[in-house]
Formats: sequence, C-alpha cells, structure tokens
Amino acid sequence: MTTTTNTTPAPMSDEDMTRLFKKFHIATAGARALDIIADPGSDSWTFRDILVEMLRAQEAGYQQRISAQRLKAAKLADPNATLDKITAQPDNGLTAQRLARLRDEEWIHGPSPSNLIIVGPTGSGKSFLAQAIAHNACMNLFKVRYWRLAELAMSIDGVHHDSAATEKLVKTCADVHLLVLDDFFTTEISHHASRILFEILEARTGQATVIVSQLGAQDWLKMIPNQVTAESLVNRILHPSMTVALHGHANLREVHNPKEAI
Repeated sequence: MTTTTNTTPAPMSDEDMTRLFKKFHIATAGARALDIIADPGSDSWTFRDILVEMLRAQEAGYQQRISAQRLKAAKLADPNATLDKITAQPDNGLTAQRLARLRDEEWIHGPSPSNLIIVGPTGSGKSFLAQAIAHNACMNLFKVRYWRLAELAMSIDGVHHDSAATEKLVKTCADVHLLVLDDFFTTEISHHASRILFEILEARTGQATVIVSQLGAQDWLKMIPNQVTAESLVNRILHPSMTVALHGHANLREVHNPKEAI
C-alpha cells in the first residue's frame, strides 16, 4: 500500500533536474516544465496543466525525431519534395479531390491498403509527386523505402549467389509500410531480378506500393523475360490499385520550384 505525506521534497537544482530528464529520456518534457516554472505568467497553472504541456512537448519532439529518422531511411532522391509544394492541376490530371485522397494515408494503412500507379510522360512530375507522397508518409511516421527499379535490380543481381543477402534485401523491401519503385521498367532487368521483384511484391501482399512509370501494364509485360513471372508480377501490382495519370502539360517540380527569372 502506498502512503502519501505532505512533507516538502528535498530541493534540486535545474541542472540536476535536466540531467535526470535526459537520463530517463524525457528531456523535451523536462525542458518544457522548466520553462513553465521560470515563466511568471504560468504561476496560476495547476500541476495537471504542467503535465499536459510536458506530454505535448514530448510527443511533438518524438514526432519530429522519428519522422526525421524515417525520412533518412527512405533514401529519397529528392527529400525536399513535399505535398505542400503541389497544388491541384486538373489540366495535368491532378484534381483537388485526387490530391486530398493521396494526402490521406488511409490507402497506406487502412483496412484495405492499395497500390498506387503514377504514369505520365517524361517531365510530367510523376517522380516528384511520388516522392512528395513518400515524404508525407515519413512525416506520419510510416516506414518508407524509395528505389529506382534499375538500382534495385542491380542490387538484386549483385547478391545473386548469396541467398542470405537476397533474403535480407527482400525483407528490407517487404518490411516497410510504403515502397516506392520509380522509373518502373524504363530499362530491362534480368530474369533473376524480375523473379526476385515478384517475391518482393508477393511478400508485400496487403501493403501499399507506389509504381512510377512512363509505361502501362501491357508494356511491363513485354519487358519481363519470363511471361509467367510477368503476368504474376503485373497482377500483384494491379490488384488492388489506383492510378494517377499525369498528362504532362506542366512539370510539378518546375511549377512549385520555379527557376530564377532572367
């Protein structure tokens, strides 16, 4: 049984409190508490008020720290691509409603996650959009990994004769909430790489994958040496999936990161 007393606790310096906050990994909450104590405007606050502010500060610090870790692990080619830099462009195939659906991460973690296929010609901004979506997922603490398909295929071929390394690579791609495969079948990949790619997508059943490509599904089939693997792989991508087709009238990167006027 715990008993309480009204005795005054032994005094402790701000330095000692800060040391203990850090020791027990609540430095952000501790710093906020010390700020409140030092502020005469907070003299009327109750102990509960202070606790609430401490928890809010600790949560915000956690969100910032973990999202930064997620963003670094995602290995985006352009980590500065964000959805905030994109506005609806109906003429380019990106309506306000579609952009809102992409911002809402339910399609990533909801009861029925869906793949996302972004297609469009060179310069339409499809890679920028995909990486902005990935960035948004990182900020919401999802685990994300970005690959250009040719680079992933090279990594797969590089460990062709090492089953343990191949298994580790498959697991690395499978164990993220969102996998982004850019430049999908822009170039051909080996039969072995296409087979392992199918294993990756199979392992990701029930998770969201973003496919970025200039080509459609019928063209992907032509790029995969083994037709059985090709059809199985494409079926994994298409079911279930949603598609955003950018028409190429405007480059999202140039619109939202304009060059200096001359």
